[in-house]
Amino acid sequence: MSRRFSTTIRIKGAAGIVTAALECETVWPSPRARTCTIDLTCERGEFRGEGPDYFEAFCRIREQLEQWGLRPLCYGASRDRFPSGMARDMGEGLKVYKMRIGEQATDLASIFEEGKDIEPVTVAEQRAFFESCIDALRGRRPVG
Repeated sequence: MSRRFSTTIRIKGAAGIVTAALECETVWPSPRARTCTIDLTCERGEFRGEGPDYFEAFCRIREQLEQWGLRPLCYGASRDRFPSGMARDMGEGLKVYKMRIGEQATDLASIFEEGKDIEPVTVAEQRAFFESCIDALRGRRPVG
């Protein structure tokens, strides 16, 4: 069984902002296994990311784009956005929550959606902010 959909996002680089086309596919080779694939095409070339959910597949794409100094301008690449475990398991990682240090996550948005509050960062920077938010909720001192 599989499911496909297409969308576009904007990507920022030193030369300006370009539009990229995304082809997304979910394949369930068995009832308990799932693979999500994203193929991104832009003027820099073609990039592919794969993972157990779309957020992880998008992270693989972003790591490739980072080598070119490119940052997607969508919530899936914003510093203060990250999916919950349930959003990853039940929603294929297509939604992310707004994170604030010391507060519960709020405001669910699509990983490919744009907004005025997006702060595009690297995958490592996004994960570090998420971990700081989780540490703060557990009573540990946040980093950064």
